[in-house]
Amino acid sequence: MSKPSRFVEWLTVIAQVATLTALIVGIASYQRDLKEEQHARVRDAWQLVTASATGNSGKGPALEYLNSIDDPKPFRIFGFTLFTQPRTEAIRLTGINFFTEPARTDLERVRLREARMSYSNFRNADLEGADFTRAVLIRSHFESAWLKDVSFEDADLHCATFSPALVGFPPADVRGATFRGADLRHVDLSDTNITAKQLAGACFDSTTKVTWKKGVRRPAPFCERRAATTTCPNDWWTEKGDADRRPAATSSTTKSTFQP
Repeated sequence: MSKPSRFVEWLTVIAQVATLTALIVGIASYQRDLKEEQHARVRDAWQLVTASATGNSGKGPALEYLNSIDDPKPFRIFGFTLFTQPRTEAIRLTGINFFTEPARTDLERVRLREARMSYSNFRNADLEGADFTRAVLIRSHFESAWLKDVSFEDADLHCATFSPALVGFPPADVRGATFRGADLRHVDLSDTNITAKQLAGACFDSTTKVTWKKGVRRPAPFCERRAATTTCPNDWWTEKGDADRRPAATSSTTKSTFQP
């Protein structure tokens, strides 16, 4: 083989190595930029969610984004997966305050499946059509919230508070939801598919409207007189107890640039 031919071969190899190196560097740079952009979006979304604002302020899309960012997304070219976007640590949406008055915070049809939102304050919020399927909502507040067509299927509502406001579920999907220790006094459950088994361990009384199926044994109310044996603190259903545990309103006025 002549020297020119060997030289051409070496040039070809060098060109291929350089191309591969450039591709690797480009992918690494893209991943770094993508991670930085993702962190910025998380920061902006969090500022929007925690800012004190009423009506349709974009909190719904921001919550949905924060609840979904821990799902890795593949980067594909011509059907081939080159790499997966960096996984961001799952965010716990715990203790967020959505309470505003007299206007409601608009969270209509928000999709928060499997969200971890314990100790959150949804008082007076518009949650019509919201999807909380398999969500964790332990000790959250829903007094005066509008819950039409909301889905609490398989949700964990341990010690959640729906009372003392006259709140109903018109109609809501509560199949498999856990209501142990939840305050359901003054709540209309007559249009829901709640069962006697789900009510066992919940706090309810004659003001709780339930459509009992014929022949089903009704559970005993489970309020203050038996609070010592439940998972909630003894003062959970008292006004002082609720006030002490209610998430404080944020004073943030930072304008968010989050775009859904």
